Amino acid sequence: MPIDEEILKTLIYDKIREKDVPLRAIRQWTEHRLSVYIATLTVKPSGNKKLDRERGSFLIKQTIKWALSLNRQFDVKNWYGIGATPEGQELFERLGFRGIASLHNGERKGYLAEDIKQPVKLVNDMLTQVKRSDTSLTAKEADNNV
Repeated sequence: MPIDEEILKTLIYDKIREKDVPLRAIRQWTEHRLSVYIATLTVKPSGNKKLDRERGSFLIKQTIKWALSLNRQFDVKNWYGIGATPEGQELFERLGFRGIASLHNGERKGYLAEDIKQPVKLVNDMLTQVKRSDTSLTAKEADNNV
């Protein structure tokens, strides 16, 4: 979602929550030099780790495709996001986001990416990690079934 950068910073620094972003702060995609907020992505655990990982991987891939498409279509200068879990923080860091805020003893971190115009490495790294995680999960499941 394109949001006024000053409001985004208050969100990143935990001064407001997503639900408190004023409507006037939401920008039009046709405006120039947009700052975009990547909203929270959550998978409700099903109890099946493999299924949860597949769902999470699918959502991440679709989110990246969406972001790359928006980046091609519109004038985006900055991308912001919040890692509220260790997994979310690791994902932002793997995708090349730079940490700009660490709150609540590192439990909540704000991230910024200024350029996603070179997505090939970013996507390849993510796909490699997903494959590695799937392989290690399968190995763990096999060990548990022995």
